[in-house]
Amino acid sequence: MSGIGPVLNVYPWNDELYLIRYNNYDRSVINTVPHEVVQRWYAAHRELTTELRRPENELWVKLTPGKVVFIDNWRVMHGRESFHRLEGAVWVLSDQR
Repeated sequence: MSGIGPVLNVYPWNDELYLIRYNNYDRSVINTVPHEVVQRWYAAHRELTTELRRPENELWVKLTPGKVVFIDNWRVMHGRESFHRLEGAVWVLSDQR
């Protein structure tokens, strides 16, 4: 699965943020803009990463075996500390349409 798009998406009529595409471990090379723009992008990305990793911006929930969490990726940022390879699955809403 791959996708191309801005990290931060805002509605053009009110500048309200409606979607964040952030995965620091799954990014491609930025090679479609001038070098100076890439440098600014990485500086902004570092600032965003720092803000996201602040403890006061995190909520940790430990799930017990058999529990499931459904998350709307457009509304909530989520992550995990570890994941057992054969125990996980991803259900994509668009696959069901």
